[in-house]
Amino acid sequence: MEYFWNSIKRPFTDWKKLIIGIIISILPIVNFMAMGYQIRCAKTSSLMKLPKWDKFGQLFVTGLFSAVILLIYLLPGIIIFGAALGTALVSFVPELQNADLMNIMSSADVGVMAGIFMVIGLVLMILGSLIGSSAIIGYSQKLKFKDGFIKEVFRKAFTSKFFFTWVLVGIYGLILSLVLSFIPDWEFLNLGSSIRGFLYGVTYMTALGTIYKKL
Repeated sequence: MEYFWNSIKRPFTDWKKLIIGIIISILPIVNFMAMGYQIRCAKTSSLMKLPKWDKFGQLFVTGLFSAVILLIYLLPGIIIFGAALGTALVSFVPELQNADLMNIMSSADVGVMAGIFMVIGLVLMILGSLIGSSAIIGYSQKLKFKDGFIKEVFRKAFTSKFFFTWVLVGIYGLILSLVLSFIPDWEFLNLGSSIRGFLYGVTYMTALGTIYKKL
């Protein structure tokens, strides 16, 4: 568990780097650099000291690629959940009902089927998040896009140690959001979200990066 507590403390080992990360996280599009920095934290997870802020172009590309990798794993669940939700709305809102569909099944039957597929979609999104997290850590090691889709990513994602760390850090994220919920967003500046997101991102990537290398 020591690695977990060290992951929580790591963002606070250098306040200057932390503030830079928060500022960059606030800015739309530019915040991909902050994501790239968090990936760098995964790569350097064996160190307590935060990595340098440099090579901003590389950080941007790294952050963008990591977002794409995660999206690919989440996409099946998102599509199924979204389609099921749309079907559920159609079945229960008369103005949206499709006459042909209603001739085959009652709105209640359609609603039940839609609910089942919404659950399937939700389960797939959870699995996508777990595997996608492993994939991002795998990608962080050499920064090669293809490394997010190798067999090792799947194998490590379903080990008890990785799963336990993923759940543990997720719980920490929820607690962090509750504790820092008093920090507001100011108009178009997502100040509160950026502070919580960057702190959580560094901890998340450090903890998972640490355990990934041990598997």
